[in-house]
Amino acid sequence: MQIWPGAGPSTPGDDLLNRLTFVPFLKRGWNSMNRNYSPEMRERALRMLAETRPSHSTMMSAVRHVAGLLGMSLETLRLW
Repeated sequence: MQIWPGAGPSTPGDDLLNRLTFVPFLKRGWNSMNRNYSPEMRERALRMLAETRPSHSTMMSAVRHVAGLLGMSLETLRLW
């Protein structure tokens, strides 16, 4: 399996693997870690978390759900 071009032997389908997993991380990776959110976004995320929490078995399950919907890091939402 070749995750990075030129990193070694590859097998058929590795190009698909690169496109589906690794490349999207690089496109949003480091830039998304330095994103600042507006107070309105923070308020919206916390409101959504409070509304969603009763339908999830754990807080982290609710955090994962809301963070995924908003496209933010789990840790950002968890620390708020």
